[in-house]
Amino acid sequence: MIICPECNHNELAGSLFCGNCGALLFSDQEDDSDTDELPEKRESPRYTAPPLVGQRAGPAASAKAIRFRIPSSGREITLGTQGKIRMGRADPRNEDQPDLDLTDDGGAKAGVSRMHASISTTGQGIAIMDLDSVNGTRVNDQRLPPHLPFALNDGDTLCLGDLLIQVFFEG
Repeated sequence: MIICPECNHNELAGSLFCGNCGALLFSDQEDDSDTDELPEKRESPRYTAPPLVGQRAGPAASAKAIRFRIPSSGREITLGTQGKIRMGRADPRNEDQPDLDLTDDGGAKAGVSRMHASISTTGQGIAIMDLDSVNGTRVNDQRLPPHLPFALNDGDTLCLGDLLIQVFFEG
């Protein structure tokens, strides 16, 4: 038997639609469409990194590109710093895709949200911002509050959920 998620009506196994309310009972989508919520296992304060306000990021402001190294998959991706770099996982149902797609790097299992974080060049240097992701963003193991820019420097280590990413500035 299958229980309808909308009205709790019992249907025969293999039914595609609920005979009571018409809701779809079967989905052919992969089960990685939602972000896995990770158990909270860190004992550090929720937000510890200082905001970018008043800081200078130094040579980062002149970087022409950022190279991202993902140790778990061995993949390296280089993206220009001209615009905003959105990091997350691709959503086949949405035309708005991240610039740095972490789907093939085990992003769903690691707790990476569809639109997890963004990196942009500011008047003070290069900054990263958590986009109110489910499992948070950490820079050098310091958790970032959502929607506030933080200085990003050459050699920093990012964690989107539990996915480790190393950042290197080029040019």
